[in-house]
Amino acid sequence: EEALETFLSNYTLCNELSKPDRASVALNNAAIVYSILGDYVNALELYTKSLELCKTLDYKEGIGRALKNIGVTHFEMKHYHEALEYLQQALSFRELTDEPQIHSYALVDVARCYKALGNTDKALSYIARGLELAETIENRTGIADALDELGTLHLERGNLTDAQQCLD
Repeated sequence: EEALETFLSNYTLCNELSKPDRASVALNNAAIVYSILGDYVNALELYTKSLELCKTLDYKEGIGRALKNIGVTHFEMKHYHEALEYLQQALSFRELTDEPQIHSYALVDVARCYKALGNTDKALSYIARGLELAETIENRTGIADALDELGTLHLERGNLTDAQQCLD
């Protein structure tokens, strides 16, 4: 609760100081707190507000961040089609910015949506792209995340040997 109040106060202050890019970050941070608390409705409201603000500023990094967060929130709500739509939009913005680490995470998030929707072939494709990018930039956390997702997918498909290779 205290963190939420702090981020919302920061948002108000940023607006008063005419710092809209910082205000969008404050909105995202407050929305993250709402998500952690399981209040997805308020989280989506603030993420959407941040997205609109970023669009008026043509702030591509912020647009990509907000789209990804909206997608992840929809995923948590089990709204997989909506999640996929937002995450794919986020990918297009991530490709325009110099954030390969976040781009690799977004690829794996898209894979999770496809997996939840039962399209394991597309899920595998996106995981492979996310893993390749994470390996290219030597992002150990991204590599671990992608391998975990890949191993789990192989396990669910009954490919025990492939799953074991990923999870070792």
